[in-house]
Order: sequence, then structure tokens, then C-alpha cells
Amino acid sequence: MRIDFSPVRSHDISLYAFSRQISLDDLRQGTNALFDIILDILRQATDEQVVFIPHDPDAYDPYAVPGEEHIGWSLAHLVAHTTASLEEGAAHSSILARGIPYPREPRLRYETPWRDIRTQAQAIERLEESRRMCLAFLTNWP
Repeated sequence: MRIDFSPVRSHDISLYAFSRQISLDDLRQGTNALFDIILDILRQATDEQVVFIPHDPDAYDPYAVPGEEHIGWSLAHLVAHTTASLEEGAAHSSILARGIPYPREPRLRYETPWRDIRTQAQAIERLEESRRMCLAFLTNWP
């Protein structure tokens, strides 16, 4: 099940009101659906495609390490960044679901160095590890 956020994006409903309609089981199903979509893409990629850094004349990442602010993102980079973001969101959710306010800092985030992901198998392994972690955070909900 994919969660359709279009009512929030079109401002038909607030994010809070929308969230009240989503069950914990919906979140589990949505989490699995998202990971399955990414896995389908990765399963079609070769090792060379996973590490290929595309030319992107508009690339700008102010948080990148010096010298990499203007490079395109490889599939490996996308996997590293996406999994870190998903895990951080899941960690926050387990805190907020218990009614505990959490500030923006310190961030609950670790991002695997993207250059360490060199093969399709490593990208898939990282994605499955992230799925396990995200689903585990959902078990912490009351």
C-alpha cells in the first residue's frame, strides 16, 4: 500500500489531520511498499550503473564534503542518503508517537558513506538493512 499524500500537497487537509487517518499497519505497509519500489529499481541496475556519477549542471549540495558540492548523485549516493533520511524519520516517529517532543538537534542520523557502496548487492543489502531498522522503529510505537 502506498500512502497518497496528494491531499496534503494540495492543501486540502493539514498534515496533522491527514496523519490521524493513517494506522500503524498503514505505516508498515507503506514502508514496505516504498522499499519494494526502490528494490525493483536496484534489481535492474548493474554494478556499473550503481556507481555511475551522472553529469548534472544544476547539482548543488551545500552539505556535501568540499569539492563534491556540484556533482551528480549516483544510485549508491541516493541509496545512502535515502536510507539515512528514512531511518532518521522512523527514529523520530518512535519518539513522537509516545508524546515526547523532540527538537531538530541533535539529529538522529547516520549516513553510510556513499562511496562504500560499490555494487548492486551492497546497495540492496544496505536497503534491506534500512527496511529492517525502519520497521523496528515502528514496533516502538505504543
